[in-house]
Amino acid sequence: MKTMKQLSFLSITLLMFACSSPDRSMTLTGVIDGGAGKYAHIQSFDGQGALDSALIAADGSFTLKTENKKLDFYRFYVEDMKRPIVLILDSTQRDIKLTAKSGALLDGYTVSGSTDSELMRTFYERSFDYSRKMDSLQTMARSLPQDIDPIISTAVNGQVQSLKTSYEIEMKKLALDNLRSPAALSIISTVDPTLALPEYKAVSAGLAQVMPASLFLQTMNKNIAAAEQNLAQAAQQRAAPQLAAGTVAPEISLNTPDGKTLTLSSLKGKYVLIDFWASWCGPCRRENPNVVAMYDKYKKKNFEILSVSLDNDKSRWTSAIAQDKMSWLHVSDLAKWNSAAARDYGVSSIPFTVLVDPEGKVVDTKLRGPGLEAKLKEIFGS
Repeated sequence: MKTMKQLSFLSITLLMFACSSPDRSMTLTGVIDGGAGKYAHIQSFDGQGALDSALIAADGSFTLKTENKKLDFYRFYVEDMKRPIVLILDSTQRDIKLTAKSGALLDGYTVSGSTDSELMRTFYERSFDYSRKMDSLQTMARSLPQDIDPIISTAVNGQVQSLKTSYEIEMKKLALDNLRSPAALSIISTVDPTLALPEYKAVSAGLAQVMPASLFLQTMNKNIAAAEQNLAQAAQQRAAPQLAAGTVAPEISLNTPDGKTLTLSSLKGKYVLIDFWASWCGPCRRENPNVVAMYDKYKKKNFEILSVSLDNDKSRWTSAIAQDKMSWLHVSDLAKWNSAAARDYGVSSIPFTVLVDPEGKVVDTKLRGPGLEAKLKEIFGS
């Protein structure tokens, strides 16, 4: 049996262990050529003040000490320098070494002790090389005389496009090779997300494993959503039917809020205003009172409205219907811009309306406000 003295010692030891915190200290040392007498700083990327600052010695050396609590972006800079060096640090890194030239920190700097920061340096190096080559080609293209042989002009422009394409391929590969590095976020951002959506999604999934709460990751996910919407709209425009007056309107077969299937063809014999809208669409909601007024005025004169929602949240959809007093027919597949009906009608912006006659043929499109009122008055009278 342990004595009271032994138990007391054990309790104190456990308490000391429980109260101790892991060492997260980090030292950043290095040399800034031409930096003597200036101050070096390391700062969190949100700009909320310097984590540490130090005067650069006469020989260009400096030492910064701080605590890096989580994997994140940091910036190193020398006073009066507008472009910082981006470092990616976490609590496992202790000794980081950096060399650079004052006044041109990003030009040929070196960093060691942080694999992610080294990857950022590689990214900068390749990006600067690409920029220099592109600037040279574009300068050449601008300097060509207007009466130059078209073959020469086409060749130069082809080199510009070839360089751009090869750079984008290189950046996509570099990002995919380093999916769990925050550097991949900076790397892939050099490519238009509509041209690299699979790569963007892969980077997002990788970073969600290592820095799920990052605001940078949240911004990337918003860019992915916007790119998906742009691609869907472009596809709809390419496949858009010719909704000319007299043509047969494409069939619509979607579910009502209570889950029943409703088709456009079941409404033959009536004038039908097909109204593409969404609860999140400000212009749609502002137009709804006018549509309500038109429905109340003509609903007893063989007039019906079929609203097709581009929502993806059923509760928001049905709440908006009730709030705006839209007492007509409603359908949706809750697929937002991927809606089958929106695709078939080539909808690229909302509100968007198509007026169909009793035979199911298009009368007119994009009727809103006074235009809708005038067209219905023309058909039904005052």
